[in-house]
Parts: sequence; C-alpha cells; structure tokens
Amino acid sequence: LALRERWEAYKNSPFLPATVLVLIVAAAAGLFAGSYTYAMANPTPHRIPAALVTQPEVARGEAFVAGMEKALDASLELHDYPDVADARRALDEQKVFTIIRASDDGVALDVAGASGASVAELLGKAGIEVGDATGVEVTVRDVKPLQRGDPRGLALFYISLAAVIMGFLGAIQLSVHAHGLNPAERIAFTVAYALLGGFAIAA
Repeated sequence: LALRERWEAYKNSPFLPATVLVLIVAAAAGLFAGSYTYAMANPTPHRIPAALVTQPEVARGEAFVAGMEKALDASLELHDYPDVADARRALDEQKVFTIIRASDDGVALDVAGASGASVAELLGKAGIEVGDATGVEVTVRDVKPLQRGDPRGLALFYISLAAVIMGFLGAIQLSVHAHGLNPAERIAFTVAYALLGGFAIAA
C-alpha cells in the first residue's frame, strides 16, 4: 500500500514528466548525432589546389596531372615547389590538398584526409586509375589521416550540434511539462539529461 501511495504521489508530481523528458532528450541526442555522423553527404570538388614538386621529373609530373584532371573531370590548381619539404609545409597549412611528386620509379601522391576526407579519397582513387591507365606506378599515402571512427571528419560538428539543440529542447520542455519543479530540482534534472545525453552521444 505504501508503495502504491508513493507511486500515485510520484505520478501526480512534476518529477514524472521531468524523468520522462530526461530519457527522451538523451535518446534523441544520441539518435540525432548518430544519424548525421553515419549518413553524411559526399560533395565533389571542382577546383583542387595541388603541390607539384618540380624536381626531378617535371615532364612525367605534368603528364600525370593532365591525366588526373581528365579522371577527376576537374582542374588542379597547381603550385610549384622545388622540394618535398616546402610542399609538405603547404599541405600542413592547407594551402594545397595533395602533393604530386614524379621520379624514375613512378609517381608519389600524398594526400591529407584530415584536411578534407572527400577530396583525399577522390584524389587517391583517381591517382590509382590514372596510374593503371598510363602504366605508371602510383603510390598514394595519407600523411594526415582521420580517426578511424570519423571517416569524414565531421563527427565533432554534428555531436556539438546535437548537444546544443537537445539542450535547448530539454530546457523548454522541462519548463512546459514540469513547471512545478523548484529551481534546484530543475537544475538537477537539467544536469541529469545533460549527462545522460552525453553518454548517449558518446555511445
């Protein structure tokens, strides 16, 4: 009987809708972040800054660039660099998205997934195709790869977006459906759905 009375009191108090909202907001935050993290757009670039190391095989490098532009159906905005160190510095500073380096052994194509996953993937695939078509050995390296769980490099953005949106929605719904809570209780439930939502997003 005492348990039933407690349940009736709890059911008629603002704590029940507040608890339900905590669970709903946490679940929605996880679903929101997950849906965007695993279903991202795959844009196609049309003008790609690229570093061309002009030593030692200038002609082979330029021929490879022509093949890349044809395979990509896009233009490469070439920046000539005398050595790999300068080109790598430009790649690190995101002035270029790839380094093309030709030698007697073939062509080396360095990309940076962390600077643009879709561009790096597109360049790597096109480089292999051009190499197969021309009979030139092409070596593709991702010198700045993304984390394994973030293939497009956008997870942090969508996670932050989910947390902000669900935080606002949770606060509004708490005011509407559990308006009987005093300030301390409201803060406690806000902390609860923030923590639970954070765990849901991280999962």
